[in-house]
Amino acid sequence: MVHFLIPGINEAIIRSYARNHIFIGSFILVLSLGAVETGLMILTDSCGYDVTRPDINPAANYHRLSPGCLLANSIGIVVLAAVFLALYSIFRFVVAPPDAIPLAS
Repeated sequence: MVHFLIPGINEAIIRSYARNHIFIGSFILVLSLGAVETGLMILTDSCGYDVTRPDINPAANYHRLSPGCLLANSIGIVVLAAVFLALYSIFRFVVAPPDAIPLAS
């Protein structure tokens, strides 16, 4: 992957490495998401509240969590959204024109 940093490298070589470079970078991004989310889960293992009856709607009891737990949950959601948006911006999605889609006979 050092070929991107060396000036004067042939453009064909750079293009041949670009696909692997994007895949490995995306894979590392997803693994880092897993590390962050796992770390947040470890830090918030004591987050919870007493349940005396079946908890059919956990969102109704969300206010019973401590402020630190609420912050950790918010950070987890923001990190997840940021990684998905970053992945969405990396990949090129090709949309076929409507006339190119074969119709069933």
